[in-house]
Amino acid sequence: MRYRDGREDPRPCRCIGIFGMNVDTSERDLENIFQEFGEIDYIKIVRDHVTGRSRGFGFVYYLRTRDAAAAKAELKDARIDGMRVRVDFSVTNGPPGYRGSLGRQKRQILLVTATSNSYH
Repeated sequence: MRYRDGREDPRPCRCIGIFGMNVDTSERDLENIFQEFGEIDYIKIVRDHVTGRSRGFGFVYYLRTRDAAAAKAELKDARIDGMRVRVDFSVTNGPPGYRGSLGRQKRQILLVTATSNSYH
């Protein structure tokens, strides 16, 4: 399958991107929504490096690709905090510098700075 501009759809992987988010959506909000599809390894909301404000997109990393696929399928037309979001597989497999699973008990929600379902 292709995007309208001719790009290929990203391959299934354990990371999904959430695009068009409300700038007030938090990592905890994403965790509460996406955890029902499987065990989450890592959550990242991309933030402006000067203001710390959300740039309106983030990533949820699952331990298993099948869980990411289930979340993508179920939330493809979701509304989160009043915004219709796009949920898609990431074009990369992990965040820069990421070294793999943090382990079952050590899963972290990290804030990272960088240059029809309804929730809330």
